[in-house]
Amino acid sequence: MEVMIDCIPCHIRQAISAARSILDDNEEISEAVEKVLKKASCFKDYDTNFRLYVEINDIIKEMSNGKDPYREQKKKFNDICLSLEDELISKIKDSKKPFETAVRIALAGNVIDIMQGLEHGLGSVRASIEKAFSQEMDECSFMELRSYIEEAKNILYIGDNAGEIVFDKIFIDHIIESGLVSKKEIIFAVRGGPTINDVTVEDADYVGLSDMIKVIDTGAELPFAYLPFCSKSFNEAYKDSDLVISKGMGNFEGLMKEEDKDIFFLLKIKCGPIQKVIGNGSNLNDIIILKKSDHQY
Repeated sequence: MEVMIDCIPCHIRQAISAARSILDDNEEISEAVEKVLKKASCFKDYDTNFRLYVEINDIIKEMSNGKDPYREQKKKFNDICLSLEDELISKIKDSKKPFETAVRIALAGNVIDIMQGLEHGLGSVRASIEKAFSQEMDECSFMELRSYIEEAKNILYIGDNAGEIVFDKIFIDHIIESGLVSKKEIIFAVRGGPTINDVTVEDADYVGLSDMIKVIDTGAELPFAYLPFCSKSFNEAYKDSDLVISKGMGNFEGLMKEEDKDIFFLLKIKCGPIQKVIGNGSNLNDIIILKKSDHQY
């Protein structure tokens, strides 16, 4: 129950942010906030954090009449990251450790997260990239990830945020061009519909990833891949994969207890609850590579 309590403020903050983005009338905003707080106060009635999130999210969806409150922000982040694409590809080509550089770029993209109440522009994205290259990381984690990618025949890469998807595309392009995998061996998964600033098929099309590899969706308009809530087709793709690359904290929360699957979590630790769960000397704002079988949660 402790982790659920710690996550409640994130759910409330995200819901209030969405309400302000899509509702013009202060009375309607107040009504939405009241409903969200009432729902959150009943957290003891829920068996998982995910079910509580779904019902809080449903309150905002019902009042929004189908409007995507983050559509413009997502396009902005996609455009910012696309403007850096050529520069980052050159950085990989000039690197003495191109695979590690490509992974660090993918990790740097995980800074973009509206749910954490952050606003980002070109400056903060560049700062994230610089930090990703300067942070000390275990060299063995890069080697192990590369080894698993090279041996895998079916890779499911589960995306996270808009903007970040450009950095994922750069990493995926590198492992294809370097011969570690073929285009047929990797599938990219997006969300089943608009949910905060998470990636959808629309984003994958916009940044050109859909032209590179197969893109599927989870079948759920939720910012995490939690298998009981995902579609049959996504669950089949998950089952058929022999390696899963999972981006971001939401997917980590959704998949951290899954068994019998090789999963590498690539994420930036953005909040105390996740840092507490990961442990192992991790700190807030660290970018990390975690192999699921090496940790029990």
